[in-house]
Amino acid sequence: MGDYYKFGDTQVWDISRHLTGNAAQAVQYIARSCRLDGLNKHADLEKRIEDLDKARDMLLDEIWRLIGEEAVSDDKVSLHVDDEYEGVIHDEA
Repeated sequence: MGDYYKFGDTQVWDISRHLTGNAAQAVQYIARSCRLDGLNKHADLEKRIEDLDKARDMLLDEIWRLIGEEAVSDDKVSLHVDDEYEGVIHDEA
């Protein structure tokens, strides 16, 4: 793993391996693009925003997964996502 995934003696993997796939991916994208110490994977702001957009996609997918689990027992669960927001168009990396 790159240094952008390391925080002292801890790596993002130490946390993300205990999460669902979507949550793990989101944490990894956030960790590599939002570092206060400047050790981000990309120096380019557009690339960092692309990573955050990917994290958003993973989180939205996780929300829909959770709603799917709960929909059977609780039909009061709802989510509003602004259909007009398309996010940043990103390449598959």
